Amino acid sequence: MEQGRTARCYRQGEADGEINGTRRMLLAVLIAREIELPDRADTRIAGCGDLRELESWVRRAATADSIEDVIGAV
Repeated sequence: MEQGRTARCYRQGEADGEINGTRRMLLAVLIAREIELPDRADTRIAGCGDLRELESWVRRAATADSIEDVIGAV
């Protein structure tokens, strides 16, 4: 029983780390592209726990002209 809980905790920690890393990558791309990041957009990014959505935003940020091009209306 204890091993199962440990494994679940490990997997959750690993997933959380991947999400946090993708958030940092997104912010790095936005900064490099000099895209303004209003507080509401920053809050939305910080609150997103969906890895696929974050990865999609990173791809969009690579060619975006504005934060709206990345995450939609803020």
